[in-house]
Amino acid sequence: MHLLNEIPTSTFIILSALVGGFFAVFVPRVNRTSEASNNFRRNVMDIFRDVYPTPERQPKDIKEIILV
Repeated sequence: MHLLNEIPTSTFIILSALVGGFFAVFVPRVNRTSEASNNFRRNVMDIFRDVYPTPERQPKDIKEIILV
């Protein structure tokens, strides 16, 4: 604990400002990236919804379609 007492207060202030600034920039960027990924996936699935069958729109005779 004596080691922390020897470090000047201004150093802690600067470090906390840098860490806070890092999180202020990094966290929103990660959120924007995640949102962009979700939007892209949703748009691709909307475009290919007729080609790519979802479980609720799957044909009843899927085995015959696959085996033919």
